Amino acid sequence: MDNKEINDDKQNQIKENQKKDLIIESAIRILDHTNFQNMTTSSIAREAGIAEGTIYKYFKSKKHVFMEVISFVSHKIGEFFIRKIKPDNPLKKNLLILGENFFMHQKEIGLYYKILYKSFSEVDDEEIKDRLSKIYEESIELIYSLLKSSPELKSNHIQKQQVKTVIMMLWGFGDIVWKQMTISGKNMTDEVNIKEVADFVYGMLMGNPDRE
Repeated sequence: MDNKEINDDKQNQIKENQKKDLIIESAIRILDHTNFQNMTTSSIAREAGIAEGTIYKYFKSKKHVFMEVISFVSHKIGEFFIRKIKPDNPLKKNLLILGENFFMHQKEIGLYYKILYKSFSEVDDEEIKDRLSKIYEESIELIYSLLKSSPELKSNHIQKQQVKTVIMMLWGFGDIVWKQMTISGKNMTDEVNIKEVADFVYGMLMGNPDRE
């Protein structure tokens, strides 16, 4: 294979990826105002400006488009949440950054969160449930991996499960707050003191660590 053929293959692959991304982004726009059951491949095709048959070149079914949408929006949410977090930062600083990221990017990720909420109405489907389960496990593992290297956690030998439990508790709190923001359309920073939350979580982790 010569260089021209290699370059042509690369360009074709780029075009293929762009078309797949176009389908996912079109489905996201549709899911902003409807749900998975009411979304159709024909509506996705119209939104994307492509033939309906083109969708099946990249996805087996509407459900598989939806599953890719779930993965995409989860990845985007994760990107916003971990901005500026560094493994070697002091733990309290990373907790504060995590809280600030959560509250300060409501406009950018509000749509993604709304779609993620909608996906839970489809958990009777085993494939969708498995995809959601994997996403949550990977998200918790990602946050843990960023926090575990902080000097405090390393020096105190706090158990992994303890850190993950606190992360899940924090996630649950954040989920409630985000739902309030989604319903009310208001930012909750006036009602939730981010520093106080970070201090509280820090205390949970460092107050009475279980020694290995």
